[in-house]
Amino acid sequence: MAANELSIEMGKCLIPRKAHHDRLTLLRSIHVNKKCRVQYETRTYFGYMQFYKLTGSTSDTFLEYIQRNLPEGVSMIVTKVCIIF
Repeated sequence: MAANELSIEMGKCLIPRKAHHDRLTLLRSIHVNKKCRVQYETRTYFGYMQFYKLTGSTSDTFLEYIQRNLPEGVSMIVTKVCIIF
């Protein structure tokens, strides 16, 4: 994994097996043929990863590497948390 190459300390890695399904059913014809319908479906998968003790330049490099290697149709949301003692 790329985190090992950059010597980034990994925390929890949680990837649930089930996807969240959203189904939308529409009539194919506007006025007639109530029985003729079309279904569209979107599936959303989540994965949570935690990384500890990142510097600013390391996190920028790591996130840029991951974003460039994402397949099409996959988006990524990053949440940064800073803990001050």
